[in-house]
Order: sequence, then structure tokens, then C-alpha cells
Amino acid sequence: HNIYIQLLYEIGIVGFILFTYFFFSNLKRSYRLMKHSVNTENETIAISCFYMELIFLIYGIFGNPLFYNSSLLIYFIVLAIVKKVEKEIRYENRDTYI
Repeated sequence: HNIYIQLLYEIGIVGFILFTYFFFSNLKRSYRLMKHSVNTENETIAISCFYMELIFLIYGIFGNPLFYNSSLLIYFIVLAIVKKVEKEIRYENRDTYI
């Protein structure tokens, strides 16, 4: 079971592009947070979130994490943590953050 093939089949090319844009833009955000983090605590959290998102996307090749409530809940918790860390890093780097 591959989530990417299944979604391409079920929601078509436009839905698949929107789906991949959502997940990969969040992954890009986590990567950017790792690079712009000044505080080591925020950097550690950003690195952890980046790899958790990456594992979720890799698991999508072999399984279907969207249909398991526990893995989907963990993913959305990670997204909430990333948003909170992004807010803190923007406050720390008011002048230089992209």
C-alpha cells in the first residue's frame, strides 16, 4: 500500500499536487527553522520535528499513515510544535528571519 499512488488514483492529479504541496511545504518550513534557529533548545525541537515529518512521508511509501488516527494525530501535533517554534524564532530573529 502506497499512499501516494492511492491518493493519485482517488483524488486525481490536482488533489495529489495539493496534497504533496501541503506536506512538502511543511517539511520545508521545518528545515528552514533548523537553519535559522539561534537557541539550541529551539534547534533541537526543529530538528526533531523535521525528522518526524520526514519519517511520516517515507512511511507513506510503504503504508498509509493517513488512515491511522494515531500517526495522523502525531503528525498534526508536530505541525503545531513547528508553528510554535517558528513564532519563537521569528521573535528572536526579528531583523534577519526570512
